Amino acid sequence: MLCPNPTKLNNIIQQTIHNTISSLDIPTHDLLDLQHTLTQHPCLSFNNTTSLQTNILSTLQGFIPTDLITTFRQYSFSHQESTTMTIQLLTKISQQTYEQIWKPYCSRFSQWKKDHNIPSYNCKTYNKQQRTRNHHPQNRIQTPKSLYTYNCICGLPNHQHTDNNTCPPLGQALRKIDLWIEEWILHSTPTNHILYYQI
Repeated sequence: MLCPNPTKLNNIIQQTIHNTISSLDIPTHDLLDLQHTLTQHPCLSFNNTTSLQTNILSTLQGFIPTDLITTFRQYSFSHQESTTMTIQLLTKISQQTYEQIWKPYCSRFSQWKKDHNIPSYNCKTYNKQQRTRNHHPQNRIQTPKSLYTYNCICGLPNHQHTDNNTCPPLGQALRKIDLWIEEWILHSTPTNHILYYQI
């Protein structure tokens, strides 16, 4: 998602940070320092959207960097409290982004499609019409049916395995990604760790 109006998103982030932390029971100078630190945090910033570091785009997609949680920990909160505050902050930012940016965008896009006579397809209706059209005997194309069996945990059909003991390269890659995703969710494991998994 590339935001057409980063100023609006920055305002949402700053206002949400202020609203979220204003009720915390910490001294005023710490509160202002926390607000400044969060406002300048790389994962809530557009400054590094082209680098491989976390930024507002990766954060809005659901990646929560541990250093954001650590930011709260610096102000004598427990790990659980810090995690809860981080999730609350990001949830509120996401909700406000949805309400103030995404919904108006969808409304304007819908109006643009109407103005340019571009039909909007209801996916269920459109797919049903396509299936109905394809089920008429004159529209059918006769193709030989082949049944595949799937016995390997990599998810590829058996006919793609040349050796019974190893998966093809695509299957190995899929298995490594599956292993890494679980590690990434639990421990924020970097992507390059995929290279070290032995399958």
